[in-house]
Amino acid sequence: MQAVAITGDYEANLTVGLGLRVETWHRVFLLSNPTRLVIDVGAHH
Repeated sequence: MQAVAITGDYEANLTVGLGLRVETWHRVFLLSNPTRLVIDVGAHH
């Protein structure tokens, strides 16, 4: 991970940018209790 930036926050919509040094896989999912967003970023081996 090279950089993380919140690029927008308007009417309950948050936009986030992630800067990576290399191409990689990712997955995004929600967890509950409490509700939260997970961004899982991995490296190719």
